[in-house]
Amino acid sequence: MPQSPSREPKRGKASVRRMRLAFLVVLALMIPIGYSAWGQLAKLKDNNAQLNDLRGQLNAKKKINAEMELELKRMNDPEYREEIIRSELNQAKDGETVFESAKPAK
Repeated sequence: MPQSPSREPKRGKASVRRMRLAFLVVLALMIPIGYSAWGQLAKLKDNNAQLNDLRGQLNAKKKINAEMELELKRMNDPEYREEIIRSELNQAKDGETVFESAKPAK
């Protein structure tokens, strides 16, 4: 019985050269792409760190803003304003006597 011809195509020297050339072209294209991607990952990491820092600053500012809004609401209360005037500005009503305690000497 005769042997059937091999169905695998024979690869000649030209085919091998073309495969090597294609591999080298793909490799030559992948190196700058990989380098660029590596740089982008570093930038992304830096941007994420900066974003987290800014979020922390934003939360701190929101907290300060909430405290100031509360203080503003309290300033509409006449009794609170009077308390602030007495304690921070050392003011007294007419006919009122202010006593200050002496601070102990060191």
